[in-house]
Amino acid sequence: MKIYIYGLLLIFTFACTTTKVIHNPSKNNITGSWKLTNIDQPSEDTADEIPLFDVAIMSCLKGSIWNFNSDKTSGLITMNGTGCLISNRQIHWLIYEPGDGTVNFQFKYKAIDQEDQSHSSKGYQTKIDKIDGAVMVMHTKSSKDNLSPTVLTFNKITP
Repeated sequence: MKIYIYGLLLIFTFACTTTKVIHNPSKNNITGSWKLTNIDQPSEDTADEIPLFDVAIMSCLKGSIWNFNSDKTSGLITMNGTGCLISNRQIHWLIYEPGDGTVNFQFKYKAIDQEDQSHSSKGYQTKIDKIDGAVMVMHTKSSKDNLSPTVLTFNKITP
């Protein structure tokens, strides 16, 4: 009889505990090559005036290829648009949950040379809205006040 009561208490205890759902995309989901297929700016009139990741010309970012290496911390952004001053940027990246229910993607450019040290000390952050085997959607706050976030849509090219 005691075993039966203890069994019921055990079942009742586990049935009443809350389950914490962790919304943390695995770093394995982001590794591989992604093409930045769409950038939704707050206003098309100011699209070239709103710098994003210190790239002033948005045509450099649209269509860019983002490679996230399998070491899960390094990568390469290849900007293939017209008028781009720098076509390749090596990055360090990470994914983390700040505890507010969101998932963030952060990255920093690696310094290319001594003159490039100013960019390597600055980090960039986006919030991941969706990530699966084929599509990744992120948004970032605009650098101008009172504007909607900029939404970035990526399509996976290679695993």
